[in-house]
Amino acid sequence: MSRHGLHRLLLAVVLLVHAAATGCRAFQTEEATVDAIQLGFTNGSLTSKQLVLFYLDRIARLNPLLHAVIEVNPDALYQAACADADRRRGRSHGYGPLHGVPVLLKDSIATRDRLNTTAGSFALLGSVVRRDAGVVRRLRRAGAVVLGKANLDEWANFRTLEGTGGWSARGGQGRNPYVLSAAPCGSSTGSAIAAAANMAAVTLGTETDGSILCPSSLNSVVGIKPTVGLTSRAGVVPISPRQDTIGPICRTVADAVHVLDAIVGYDYHDAKATKAASKYIPPGGYMQFLKPDGLRGKRLGIPNGFFNFPNGSVQQIVYQQLLETVRKQGAIVVENLDIANLTVIQDVLNNGEQIVLAAEFKSSLNSYLSDLSYSPVRSLAEIIAFNNAHPIEERLKDFGQLIFLVAENTTGIGSPERAAIRQLNKLSADGLEKLMKEEQLDAVITPNDSLSTVLAIGGMPAITVPAGYGKRGVPFGICFGGLKGYEPRLIEIAYAFEQATMVRKTPKHAYPVMSPVLPCLPSLLPRRGDRRGKRAERSLKTTCNSAMTQLRHPLAVAIMSLAAAAAAFCCCCSATTKFEFHEATIDAIQLGFENGSLTSTALTRFYLDQITRLNPLLHAVIEVNPDALEQAAHADADRAASGHRRCGGKLHGVPVLLKDNIATRDRLNTTAGSLALLGSVVRRDAGVAAHLRSAGAVILGKGNPSEWSNFRPVDSGWSARGGQTLNPYVLSAGPCGSSSGPAVAAAANLAAVTLGTETDGSILCPASLNSVVGIKPTVGLTSRAGVIPISPRQDTVGPICRTVSDAVHVLDVIVGYDELDAEATGAASKFIPTGGYGQFLRMDGLKGKRIGIPNGYFTEGAYGKAQLRVYLEHLATLRKHGAVVIENIDLATNFSAFQDDLNSNEKIAMQAEFKLSVNAYLSDLLHSPVRSLTDVIAFNNAHPVEERLQDFGQPDLIAAQETNGIGPVEKAAIHRLNELSADGLEKLMSNHQLDAIVTPNSDASNLFAIGGMPAITVPAGYDRQGVPFGICFGGLKGYEPRLIEITYSFEQATKIRRMPANRSTPAIMAHPRLQLAAAFVTLAAFAAVAGCSASAKFKFEEATVDAIQLGFKTGTLTSTQLVRFYLDRIRKLAPLHAVIEVNPDALAQAARADADRAASGHHYYGGPLHGVPVLLKDNIATRDRLNTTAGSLSLLGSVVRRDSGVAARLRAAGAVILGKTNPSEWSHFRYSGSLSGWSARGGQTLNPYVLSADPCGSSSGSAVAAAANLAAVTLGTETDGSILYPASKNSVVGIKPTLGLTSRSGVIPITPRQDTVGPMCRTVSDAVHVLDTIVGYDALDAEATGAASKYIPVGGYAQFLRMDGLRGKRIGVPNGFFTKELYGKKELTVYRKHIASMRKHGAMMIQNIDIIENLTEVQNIIWTIGIIPMQAEFKLSLNSYLSDLLYSPVRSLADVIAFNKAHPLEERLKDLGQDLLISSEKTNGIGPHEKTVLELLHELSADGLEMLMKKHQLDAIVTPNSDASSFFAIGGMPAITVPAGYNDQGVPFGICFGGLKGYEPRLIEMAYSFEQATKVRRERYCKANQSTPSVPKYSNLGEDEGNRLSMRPIASASPSQHTTTTSPPSTPPIKGLVLALSSPHLLLELALS
Repeated sequence: MSRHGLHRLLLAVVLLVHAAATGCRAFQTEEATVDAIQLGFTNGSLTSKQLVLFYLDRIARLNPLLHAVIEVNPDALYQAACADADRRRGRSHGYGPLHGVPVLLKDSIATRDRLNTTAGSFALLGSVVRRDAGVVRRLRRAGAVVLGKANLDEWANFRTLEGTGGWSARGGQGRNPYVLSAAPCGSSTGSAIAAAANMAAVTLGTETDGSILCPSSLNSVVGIKPTVGLTSRAGVVPISPRQDTIGPICRTVADAVHVLDAIVGYDYHDAKATKAASKYIPPGGYMQFLKPDGLRGKRLGIPNGFFNFPNGSVQQIVYQQLLETVRKQGAIVVENLDIANLTVIQDVLNNGEQIVLAAEFKSSLNSYLSDLSYSPVRSLAEIIAFNNAHPIEERLKDFGQLIFLVAENTTGIGSPERAAIRQLNKLSADGLEKLMKEEQLDAVITPNDSLSTVLAIGGMPAITVPAGYGKRGVPFGICFGGLKGYEPRLIEIAYAFEQATMVRKTPKHAYPVMSPVLPCLPSLLPRRGDRRGKRAERSLKTTCNSAMTQLRHPLAVAIMSLAAAAAAFCCCCSATTKFEFHEATIDAIQLGFENGSLTSTALTRFYLDQITRLNPLLHAVIEVNPDALEQAAHADADRAASGHRRCGGKLHGVPVLLKDNIATRDRLNTTAGSLALLGSVVRRDAGVAAHLRSAGAVILGKGNPSEWSNFRPVDSGWSARGGQTLNPYVLSAGPCGSSSGPAVAAAANLAAVTLGTETDGSILCPASLNSVVGIKPTVGLTSRAGVIPISPRQDTVGPICRTVSDAVHVLDVIVGYDELDAEATGAASKFIPTGGYGQFLRMDGLKGKRIGIPNGYFTEGAYGKAQLRVYLEHLATLRKHGAVVIENIDLATNFSAFQDDLNSNEKIAMQAEFKLSVNAYLSDLLHSPVRSLTDVIAFNNAHPVEERLQDFGQPDLIAAQETNGIGPVEKAAIHRLNELSADGLEKLMSNHQLDAIVTPNSDASNLFAIGGMPAITVPAGYDRQGVPFGICFGGLKGYEPRLIEITYSFEQATKIRRMPANRSTPAIMAHPRLQLAAAFVTLAAFAAVAGCSASAKFKFEEATVDAIQLGFKTGTLTSTQLVRFYLDRIRKLAPLHAVIEVNPDALAQAARADADRAASGHHYYGGPLHGVPVLLKDNIATRDRLNTTAGSLSLLGSVVRRDSGVAARLRAAGAVILGKTNPSEWSHFRYSGSLSGWSARGGQTLNPYVLSADPCGSSSGSAVAAAANLAAVTLGTETDGSILYPASKNSVVGIKPTLGLTSRSGVIPITPRQDTVGPMCRTVSDAVHVLDTIVGYDALDAEATGAASKYIPVGGYAQFLRMDGLRGKRIGVPNGFFTKELYGKKELTVYRKHIASMRKHGAMMIQNIDIIENLTEVQNIIWTIGIIPMQAEFKLSLNSYLSDLLYSPVRSLADVIAFNKAHPLEERLKDLGQDLLISSEKTNGIGPHEKTVLELLHELSADGLEMLMKKHQLDAIVTPNSDASSFFAIGGMPAITVPAGYNDQGVPFGICFGGLKGYEPRLIEMAYSFEQATKVRRERYCKANQSTPSVPKYSNLGEDEGNRLSMRPIASASPSQHTTTTSPPSTPPIKGLVLALSSPHLLLELALS
């Protein structure tokens, strides 16, 4: 390679690394002003979506520490996308500077969306406001994006006199981002912190007295407190209508003024105040007053009594300098001024302010609460009661609620209050107002918020601006205040001061945050239009092209490989990428903390990511701690404050997973895996949890146990809450129990370390079978307080970890005396060695140890030869390392009888102990759904499905309940157990002077259990199937030091443990095929920069069932990838409102399908739908975590008894239930004029081709989801047209089967005469595959399915997918359908061409035939009178459905009607009504009138379509869309609709083939043949010269994601783009490079392949 070529190559490398590392953007987001943001929007370097993503990322990273944001708006990205779309269409000009800008609102400002408005209190959580607050309406009108709600002092600091200092029950303690220990001030704490820490572009706060000015000053931001009434207070949780005001809190004066301009103005809902203040709003707004020379000529007063700082203090010096600056800028500073009665005004307890505020607060708050659409509390009295009922959550002991109590005792504005108001008005008039007028001042200057009360009582404005930072770095501000309406002067002053001083600086964080710079590769070049720019651009292209042509050169390959690696590491942008997370030990973690290569936050994120990826399959973790990242951030902050020195011991900052029977006093549940305890509240942390917190450990979450610690005979590792834990080595192997979850989590690297509990084998067994280390301590060594008990004689808590040293580090932390378990921990404390257990981690720990091998354990009967051979090798290793191994020793003369005696007595004693101890535990809980063992048993009986009572029963619980304490029988059993222990293991150990005995796995656990003795199990090997097994060393009480020495020495000598998925990592640079590997890396790097994956082989969009199965078979696709793709599509296309709910278990089901496939060598399981994601209409019941509601809020939370018949068949076929689709509410049977595709739960479904077009219903969501590639296949239901119509209008295939062919059991009904369930898919073949799966007899719909079963052909329906299916078919074209009155010229032309095409393919088209005379009149009759019996049928069948539910908020149609009336806004009762529900409720069964109509309908069917079909010997009739649906409906006949074309606006239309009952085979032949002949529905792109729209495609709303969403479809792309494929959501390409580089063996295999 030439020198010149090398230079070019290096330049290309630099550009590659730069592009990959910086993320391809060019906007400085941190500290971005509103003006800069708008400039970015204008020049294309920024989108609203990118900006929102930046702030969401900042919130995710910083909020766990700062607690500035209480809630993020789930619709923020959608609003940003809409703003971007408006901008592209040129519609943003009329909005102003806040268009597309994210705004954070204080949590007292109401928004009528999915955000809560709670003033930080749990009491208001779930309340529903009637409308947006006035200021929010104005922000939305200005095009702003509502980012979320900011934390605040709870109730705006009006709960307690002492104040809560930035704390709220919902949001926690807000922290000053400059100095975490400094006060953040309040009450608009979160708004100020968020603005300061760049967690939002701009924010809004509220002020009654100092609540904007104080936090702004102390967080180094600008705060504007407007004149009272200038901004509307409507919809803001109030304190006082005299003093409340809303204002901006921003980083600059200009930003604050932009916001002020947007939010000021008259509001009907706050008419008096806003009307009075409107006169102060200047024509042209406030922006005109942003003048750099705004100080010139201003008279500024400095009142006495404020700048009283000690001489030489930072504040004294800085303020003097600032006042001098003010003078230099032309202001006249008037000093030594006195505000009359200042001392009285500042005395808030005696100036009358608190007297008035208390009364105003009660009356205004009660008024606010009464106006809410829904609220858990409706008055101040109820809030007080709520706080009393929740003293811990609301920290009543710390803060109290004195002001609330005082306010509640007021009785309105009486004489004392009116006198106080007069006094306040006089104090204001005689004070600041008089001073300002007499001295002709434009403003007064004070530090921070010290003037706030003076300004508050007069309703006067002020602006605070950053002034400086104290010795510790705590900010302080300077405040300019004036008379009402003085905002223009104050803005001039504040802006000029800010520009002259430029004090503000960004807070420095002690933890990694997202890069604030988002540069783009083109940003390295001069701009277009510049000659030098063009020349440079051409030069760059030449350089890059030249460099790419030289890639074959070995040096080029090597350099580019290294560049790719560098880019990958740069992209990950922190040193933490150098840390090896997998298998990380505690010592390695602490070293990482010390050398800066790791943070607790990064470690916690890693484990959370592992849990996200693996837990859907393994079910090891039952619940993740929502505060884990916050705890990690605290640990990082502590470490940073100590200069990265270790603080708090070995577990400081280390994530720990606890078994779900170990109580934590936080937001985690403690349930022993049972649903009975879900929602219970413990009084305190368990003893061991308290020790962990003291050591600085991070509580990561709870591990899945065997329910009730296997004291119910459930499968090992199963619980109702957590499901079935799986062994990570061999999924079909037992994980053992009951601490299976912690053991699996430790084995699979889902946590650094874990804690389990043991009564008999519950640590030792799962540790052995999951290849980890488990320590069962001496009983009492670790506290059992706060642990759900089995037996106080045997229960113990111990670590389960990957190494002995890790387990010992945990043991050192959790041992010790606990007064809540005083007897046991007091007795065992003597065993704790001085200096802890870590000193016994000795490599030579086996030397000199006497280890016994009792007879009866290592036998061929118990273990196979291969496993026994491994154990014998280990015994030889013990000898080799200096241990004396004593063999052939007996625990008892008759070992089998000894074991039987032990087990029977253990059970007797344990049953009584369990009842006593669990009742004591339950009675001590602060709150619990169950308070006794009796309640638990009753709960299980009431929830037999959830608790799998039929499979497992609860005999041990029942037997325990029947005991009556520790009576003579139990005492005898306990005495016998003590004898067996003393005469057995204790005697054996003493006689042979043993340090330990060694046994396989947990085989001797009962010996250790009855004696309360310790044991440690260590990985010993893996059997032929790969299932791990362990070796266990046990000893007498207090023998932990000896056991640790033995096990650590054994572990180090054998090094058995390996990861479940072994990773091979040879040195890549030493491999002989380096160049091929490096070339692969290089290509991957370029793919990453280009934004696509080089390994993407499967085309997800438009994938058919057959293509999916082929992908499974060839290994190019997994169910997990497929589900992730559809979940990503659902998220991105959420504004279509097609999907009402996603199944939280979808990924778990996909993982199981993949595991099944892998186990069978990729053979099918259960047919073509195995592993395929299916969406179901939201009236099809599923017995899982999904709701079934028919789109109505009234059924939200209802629990069905079982899967619907079709859902059960889908599960049996191995399909993945992806979620539920949005229907027309109540399947269009609520209101005679209801909207197609709208439901209260799901909103308005949109047609993906033309958003303004009708999506049709009621299966609109299923049709749109299929059309927009949100699922592989979907299911809908039809009573009359609800499959055929939406399928036609969304360009998909819909099959309405013969009535009864598919079961309706478990489907929310309309009428059993007409209801049917059918597939909606993108192709006929896919629909047929689904149909084949869901047809068949169902005992729960016996009559209909029994009658229709005769129609199901032997061999299924797929055999009728024939290309020549039209040949010889007689197809009728009835009169009255293809008419000019119904369709335009284009549609009719297309339909005629299709009819001609059918002839061409061999069909005989029979035209000019009549279904019935007077078709239109008959159709009107069917629609008019058909509703009469349907209403009666609906009432009967719906009431039957509702009464069969396990639980439901409504139990009858009458209840549904009442619910709607109680929730008129949510259910849009004013717009849509419920006339059909009401008229149905008035029916009284199937009476004579209904029977008459039914007879008429039967005649119309028999004399109409049935006669026509038979008379002309037709195989089918063909009609447009669903126009003949009523004829198919009344006759229970089948039909299939297929895409036919698109009208001039791009709206799809379909063609429908219908026939007699059982004609599905003929219809499938015709529909498939027609589809293959016409190919109307296209893949993603179509040829440029074709006008027919393609599959819906969405215009880009941002540069950061692959498939974007727009609110409008765009034209099809050119054929040249067709070669692109869509890859599923997966590891980002650059991140993937890091993974590849860390596993070079895998990399080489890929390169060679």
